Amino acid sequence: GNKTRKVVDGYNIEMVNSSMVIMAGVIIVAYLMYSISAEVMARLETDKMYVTTLFVIIGVMRYMQICSIEKNSGSPTMVFLKDAFLQLTVLGWLVAVGIVIYR
Repeated sequence: GNKTRKVVDGYNIEMVNSSMVIMAGVIIVAYLMYSISAEVMARLETDKMYVTTLFVIIGVMRYMQICSIEKNSGSPTMVFLKDAFLQLTVLGWLVAVGIVIYR
């Protein structure tokens, strides 16, 4: 109902959803490129960091599901704190990174 800022007039739900899809793709590709970069492989002394991309994809897809299907967006921090699947995904990512780096 109440508009808090005039700039809100320049957005609609379709535009926001399209932007989220584009940015989700950018995030996944950027992380994959990071994980296979020569600098990261040399610094971490492993070429297996790309394996952790699976958790990034799962996490991004779950967040998109929460926002698009469940219509439960808002503060990303609160979404994360309330969603056990996202928390497990981050935990899985941390474990995978630990295994890749220290194995």
